[in-house]
Amino acid sequence: MPMPAIMDDLLPEFFIRLPTPEDLARVTATCSSFRQAATDRACTREFRRLHAPPLLGIVDGAGFHPALPPHPSAPAGSALANAPGKDFSFSFLPAPNRWVMKDASDGRVLLDRAPEGVKKAEFTEVVVCDPLHQRYLLLPPVPQDQLVANPVCMAYGPFLAPPSDEEAEEAPDTSFRVMWTARCEANMVAFVFSSSSGQWRAVPSQSWSDLFAVDIELSWGPCLVGRHYAHGCFYWETSCRGMWLVLHARTMDFSLVDIPCTAGGAGLDTAIVEAGEGRLGMFALAFVGGVYYLHYTIREADNQWKLKQTVALRYGYWYCILGATDAYLLLLKHADNRSLEPADCECLSLDIKTMRLERVCSLKQWGVDAQIYTNFPPSLLSAPTI
Repeated sequence: MPMPAIMDDLLPEFFIRLPTPEDLARVTATCSSFRQAATDRACTREFRRLHAPPLLGIVDGAGFHPALPPHPSAPAGSALANAPGKDFSFSFLPAPNRWVMKDASDGRVLLDRAPEGVKKAEFTEVVVCDPLHQRYLLLPPVPQDQLVANPVCMAYGPFLAPPSDEEAEEAPDTSFRVMWTARCEANMVAFVFSSSSGQWRAVPSQSWSDLFAVDIELSWGPCLVGRHYAHGCFYWETSCRGMWLVLHARTMDFSLVDIPCTAGGAGLDTAIVEAGEGRLGMFALAFVGGVYYLHYTIREADNQWKLKQTVALRYGYWYCILGATDAYLLLLKHADNRSLEPADCECLSLDIKTMRLERVCSLKQWGVDAQIYTNFPPSLLSAPTI
């Protein structure tokens, strides 16, 4: 092959191995041939697959709080904070004061509100927006026939989810899903909205007795606590001690995983994380003798949970787990558990690989609606659409 043709084939292989998104951005400014190769859909999709999305900061009711120096994410966070046109107050939404932030993922933010004139509703109005380009998509309500076919006792959600394999293949940078999981009398049901089809569909699980293989004491099934995401699966701790409900995001299958309570060290807060090499990890926050500890356990190849490390957090502060990304565990820290003064509230990150604890940013309130904000909106790498 002529040398230019060989280079055209090899350039994407070089670019997907660049260490950071900033390096890939610099490549696009080098020359037209580099830009064409670096912005090719296959190249950007593979780059995202190989690299954890950058932690940019925290978004809450007070706006966007970028990661600050000397945190490794500070340059990326500063780039978003200084981007013209961004609006993390969501003033571009209809009736902006009525929306409540529920989730953030891949640069998008999901908010919801109760329908007009309704004080309490299991299913609320939902909008997904791109705060950098001030674009939004108001989702249609869950169809009534799906709700009639699946009588809901309690709904958990809404939340953002990755696209299906087919959707990711057709529109890897712009497709997404929104999910509600609902506890029904006979089983669990996931109501799934696809940005590709613009429609909802209901995905039921097997019956409670088949799922748990035991009789459930509660006639409406177990209660669910929290929501975690790792290795393409969503996890909820159930009211059945030691049993976690799992929803496989790609196949939309429900299953159970047994995570012994001792795996987390009897923690106050827990977080499921990716421990590397396909393994599942768990952080648990414990309070012993006036000191907070983080216990980190990993499920090994023999399916046994083993304690890997315990981290003692600085004495005299109040802590809780905010959530986790592919690379970090995020904590909230406050100087005094009797007074939540805004200036004393901080967000910390713990690198899952190195166990290095660093300050991310300060918050103006105690993380009531705080969401971890990772990755630039996909419209930066594609057409300006949500």
